[in-house]
Amino acid sequence: MRGVTDEELVGLVARRDELALRELYRRYAPYLKAMMRRMTSDGDEVESCVQDTLMRVWDAAGRFDPMKASVKTWVVTIGHRLMINRLRKGRPRTVELTVPERRLEASSSTDHVTRIYVSDALDTLDPDARQLLELAFFRGHTHQELAEISGKPLGTVKTIIRRALARLRGTLTGGTHDD
Repeated sequence: MRGVTDEELVGLVARRDELALRELYRRYAPYLKAMMRRMTSDGDEVESCVQDTLMRVWDAAGRFDPMKASVKTWVVTIGHRLMINRLRKGRPRTVELTVPERRLEASSSTDHVTRIYVSDALDTLDPDARQLLELAFFRGHTHQELAEISGKPLGTVKTIIRRALARLRGTLTGGTHDD
């Protein structure tokens, strides 16, 4: 199925083409696994969540709208949300406030370069902002939980995260950011 676009694959999956689903798995499983390994070190949980992600893709392919997102964004969003839900269910009530180790695992040289670029952009943030952003995105903590963990007021946490995202956006797009 090489030469078939991602959008065409999703269309085939919507018509229950198992070969198309296998091709989506081949294209996206390495990326999903790398993202999920940043969220948990439990390899079985990662494998299970990747499988569940592709089953959700199978079930939802008919509702995919290329005007709203790319296939990659859609698939990764499904996987990220599933892993966040799993982490929230099994998360202990207390969490150490430390920056998670960053792993650069790539499924292609383009993804590798992108990860390095994003990692470098994260390094431009002050440590508090980076910690809060990584805990929110990679560990699935809500703003309220981050306020409790960090001892900062909820409004301050929200402001720090909003500014950190704006700074990242500016850094990654070469535009300006509001500090």
